[in-house]
Amino acid sequence: MNLKHIAIVSLLFAGSAALTSCYDDSGLKERIDKVEDRVDDLETQIRGMNTDIVSIKNLVAAISNVAVITGVEETHDGFKLTLSDGRVLTINHGKDGVDGENGADGKDAPVIGVAEENGVWYWTLTIDGKTDWIVDASGNKLPVTGPKGDTGDPGQSGEDGRPGDDGKTPVIGVKDGFWTVDYGSGPQFILDEKGEKVRAVPEGGSGSLFKSVVPGDDEIVFTLVSGETFSVPRVDNFGLSIDTSDPYFAPGETRIYDLELNGVSDIYVSNVTEGWKASVAGSKLKVSAPESATTGDKADVRIIVVNKRHDVRAFKISVEVMNVRTLTFEDADYKGKGNMLGNHDWSSLIDSQQYGGPLLYPNSSTRLYNWYDEGNTELASELVNSYDDFKFWSGGMAVSNYTSKDLSGGDYMHQLAVYYQSPDGKGGHGGSDNFCIQNGYKDTNPDGYAYNNVLPALYFKDGKARVVKSMWVMTTLYFVNVWKNGNGLSAPGGNNTFKIVVYAYDESGSMIANHPEFILADGSRIMEEWTKIDLSQLGKVSKLTFNLECGVDNGYGMSMPAYFAFDDVEVLFD
Repeated sequence: MNLKHIAIVSLLFAGSAALTSCYDDSGLKERIDKVEDRVDDLETQIRGMNTDIVSIKNLVAAISNVAVITGVEETHDGFKLTLSDGRVLTINHGKDGVDGENGADGKDAPVIGVAEENGVWYWTLTIDGKTDWIVDASGNKLPVTGPKGDTGDPGQSGEDGRPGDDGKTPVIGVKDGFWTVDYGSGPQFILDEKGEKVRAVPEGGSGSLFKSVVPGDDEIVFTLVSGETFSVPRVDNFGLSIDTSDPYFAPGETRIYDLELNGVSDIYVSNVTEGWKASVAGSKLKVSAPESATTGDKADVRIIVVNKRHDVRAFKISVEVMNVRTLTFEDADYKGKGNMLGNHDWSSLIDSQQYGGPLLYPNSSTRLYNWYDEGNTELASELVNSYDDFKFWSGGMAVSNYTSKDLSGGDYMHQLAVYYQSPDGKGGHGGSDNFCIQNGYKDTNPDGYAYNNVLPALYFKDGKARVVKSMWVMTTLYFVNVWKNGNGLSAPGGNNTFKIVVYAYDESGSMIANHPEFILADGSRIMEEWTKIDLSQLGKVSKLTFNLECGVDNGYGMSMPAYFAFDDVEVLFD
């Protein structure tokens, strides 16, 4: 009979091999080793075949039961699959599989397979290209699975099956040097078209029956060594992921979340806490807090996703209203009693010269440049005091409004310029006037040298610890020029990475273990737009320092200009 079948097991032909004994002691050990290796190879093949027979039988059961794959774990030489009906399968593939080629006598290898008839899968046996049903002593076809897709007796394969009255699992073996198969009533020799037994000769390898396993978004495709393929639906990666590390909203704030969708054909918001608004368009989720919200108000946003098989999954994000205050460095937002100069603004703290000016490079050490966002975020900073030298070259955070993208002026004389300009010529985030420039780093190379090895600090002057929600960062003109072109002290950035590493301290002053990193330049990619970085993951902090790290070293430590700009620092207040 001619059947459309899926090949499961390929058994290898080989002619008889004669082993002769001799008394040549010099070759005896080598001969024994070869025999032992052949036996080991054969045992490995048998174990692999029987394991794969049960695995494929379980996959057929999954198809029959409309089960799906709910978990995929890649192993050293295959995959570990979890099915929705609880089965766990180990699939080894792509290496030393039985390939079904002709045996030593030139005949096609016997193939145990499966074929479907009227919605039921039955075992088949192919010898020399002719396929027949495998039948029991009464002539009845042997089903692959028992009632409702149960996989039956797992036999000797070592894999877990499911109880089933009708499903039988063939078990491959070897007896007297010939291939056998046991359908549940004891081992039987596999016979070729002439009724002759097929000799079992090891070919080496694992005997895996799977050539490849290819995970797709909606299904996993299995290819057997015979070339046949079949697939089982998967839902393990169906759904969405969303960054909810910053759940805090200000009253009336609207935020757009980026959604990473996997295998999703439809998505919608199913429910949102009263007063809040949420909508989804494509891969964007828009959430708005009510204007009347007060600190502590919480909300849940529920999202439903559907795949093309009409599987449904629900997701929820939780958000909370907090009192968010922002350090903008804009004069209109100044709330302090007066700055270090006695003025009630930020702009008077911008030095008249970017290098050598009277504020950042005073002639005496009687005045330390500092600022304090009093009555607002309570954040403060001052110059690093190095050897009683109160100057910006030792490190510090200086208010600035200088901006330029002209690299011809990218030197230390233009160290307060941000590498950015809004359409109206302003340099701050969102087109604002002012921002802040940090100069200073701490060398992480123990053999390196830095004029000052103390980092400038951003801290709460009132002594309390709070969540710093986020801040916006940007590169400076001086840094970008040297990164691209180098200078007398430093080679260009090349393929190196220039990054900010954040060090945070809790209320007791102890350093927090988490050190987030944010890249300002990586090879030819340079930050040329203000970019928001999330700091809420640090929890409540009393102080933050920002180190700058890079692999460009001139023998005295990092040689890149250690500058970056920041603006609009958001702080949460209880």
